[in-house]
Amino acid sequence: MAAIFALVVGACSGAGDEPSARGGDSGESRSEGVPDPDATLRYGIDLTAAFTGSFDPAKVRGCDRPILDLIYDRLVRRDADNQLVPGLAKSWEIGDNALTIQLKPNVKFSNGEAYDAEAVKAGLLHNKTNPLFGALQKVESIDVMGPLELRLNLVDNSGLRVLYGFTSTDSWIIAPAALETAGDKPVGAGPFVLERYAPNSRIVLRRNPKYFQPDRFKLGGVEFIQVGAGPPSVTAIRSQSVDLVRFLPESLGAVRRDPRLGTAIRKSGAYLQVQFRLSSKPLDDVRVRRAIAHAIDRKAINEVVLGGEGEVASQTFPKGHPAYVPEVADRYPYDPDRARQLLAQAGHKDGFDFEMVVPSGVALAERQSVIIQEQLKEVGIRATIRKALGSELASIYYIGRQGDALVAAATAQANPPIMLNPFFGKGQFAAISNGAENPQISDILSQALTTQDTDKMIDLVRQASRIVVDQALELPIAFVPQLVAYDKERVGGTVRAPFDFCEADDFSDVFVKKS
Repeated sequence: MAAIFALVVGACSGAGDEPSARGGDSGESRSEGVPDPDATLRYGIDLTAAFTGSFDPAKVRGCDRPILDLIYDRLVRRDADNQLVPGLAKSWEIGDNALTIQLKPNVKFSNGEAYDAEAVKAGLLHNKTNPLFGALQKVESIDVMGPLELRLNLVDNSGLRVLYGFTSTDSWIIAPAALETAGDKPVGAGPFVLERYAPNSRIVLRRNPKYFQPDRFKLGGVEFIQVGAGPPSVTAIRSQSVDLVRFLPESLGAVRRDPRLGTAIRKSGAYLQVQFRLSSKPLDDVRVRRAIAHAIDRKAINEVVLGGEGEVASQTFPKGHPAYVPEVADRYPYDPDRARQLLAQAGHKDGFDFEMVVPSGVALAERQSVIIQEQLKEVGIRATIRKALGSELASIYYIGRQGDALVAAATAQANPPIMLNPFFGKGQFAAISNGAENPQISDILSQALTTQDTDKMIDLVRQASRIVVDQALELPIAFVPQLVAYDKERVGGTVRAPFDFCEADDFSDVFVKKS
């Protein structure tokens, strides 16, 4: 469910795992200048989509990472190559049904409390009450082994999976004294502290003087300002009411034409997709699904919807990702004649009718759905579009099982098996709704989620991905670039586009220039 909600809310905000950028592979842009260490960066963001209204990790329900990560930090981080690196944890060791973590010394919460093993244990157990934190559901109990050492006793050999979860939301630790009040008075060990919150308007953070890496950030604070997704984000940055903003590919031309603005672009693992309800006829016939795959011109959708900045998708993982499978890359090229042949073989030479559910207000999903509708019409498939508000999507499509397919955008997940398991694993919410539980894929992914060997995990995910492609169980369209625009007159340093829709921004080398 976490992945399901993230794909809707994340795409609404228009904010990945495999980084690269136009003109380079880092997703970075550099601007020179002299830092003002007391200045506040004004960040335009759609708070109505990116913040659930509570600073308590146990209450998180959406894409809160850009804000909460600056308050809490994480035990484990990911580098530009998606490798696990220490955050507030110094090191770790994966054992049989166990994960032992060593914490960094001399770390304190912003209220002065020690960031020690007892505090982390209390924070993790608190966070475990959030059912969306899947990694923590694998933790059976926690033993404090020393002041800076704790052992997580797991229900199975899922230590690697838990570590990946710690790179996201699961390891946001609240100071012990603030466990009951974190909803509106958060206390973490991150680089910033909450100064002011005006619901659906702004969130003001200021530098945490007790942060364990005092020289890591050059900002005096970060002010999140409500800015609607789409054109309003570009209007805000061009009017200088904000210093930095994420924006949609459709606005890239307008941003580049403004000489005052800089851009950072990163390819990501988030992708536009069509989920099939396999229990809905005639989508239960693999020939029909393959026909749809041949009828869709992914390159055209990438050009129109993503401004040509995305990567045309042939499978769940982009080129360069360890789980990418080259031999299945061109399984379904755009070929309307082949689509018609397959439809005829399946007994639908005159086509058929089906309904696509699309999250309303999600620009990327809405725009691609119209193009898909027109392209399917060319081979005789009559698709109707039904829009559903993001807040109603689960009840309409997944729970109510209305519609034959979902046209949306899937967010990238740090742990590769989690990209596939929610949609095809046994007992998974989306898989059940779509009639897509696949025993073979489920068995493979179960092994991938419990192995302690990263190479073996990747090999297993590749096996599962081959089956998904061969059976056309989903239709990936294009990987979505993450784009950031910033005011070069105000912002200096290295601006980095985020890894994904819901991922936190890296402000470690960003500063506001002295005027």
